[in-house]
Amino acid sequence: MVAVEPPAGPPGLLIANPPYGERLGDRDELSALYAELGDRLKARFAGWRAAVFTGNPEYGKRMGLRAVKTNVFHNGPLECRLFAIPDRAGILRGPGRRRPARPRRRAGSGHRQRAEGFVNRLRKNLRHLGRWAEREGITCYRLYDADLPEYAVVLDRYEQWLHVQEYARHRAWIPPAPASGWSG
Repeated sequence: MVAVEPPAGPPGLLIANPPYGERLGDRDELSALYAELGDRLKARFAGWRAAVFTGNPEYGKRMGLRAVKTNVFHNGPLECRLFAIPDRAGILRGPGRRRPARPRRRAGSGHRQRAEGFVNRLRKNLRHLGRWAEREGITCYRLYDADLPEYAVVLDRYEQWLHVQEYARHRAWIPPAPASGWSG
């Protein structure tokens, strides 16, 4: 069913947008298609990264691959997902390749303390900004903007919704050379 082979040369990125049952395919065919796509990626695309765009996340799970990042998009009225599957996680091992052993991390108090600090910061911001926003009749505001280096995210509140965005790198970690002339 899936007749794709990697081209000669170094590994790259394979992006797939298989049907997801809105206009093309029926449930049984699509379930088999996604399972075969996952098998093909594992067997033939060792060392490659993959991204699969689908409007039906249940089919994405049938590939048997673990996405390390999932982005939500809208394709017209359809809520879709883009599953990012990097080889560095050892997912696309291929025959004879083993996933490298990961060092075990102990759940130390340092991680817990940093997490508690983040939660406390969010509570404090919500308490202070929430009072101000309610007093002024404001329903949309920024709750958090990466002021703790371990949590490089932005958290915006839009009425009852929260929108979280992740920074690629915290500005304190950007080396000075590429950021010359930047005054942030």
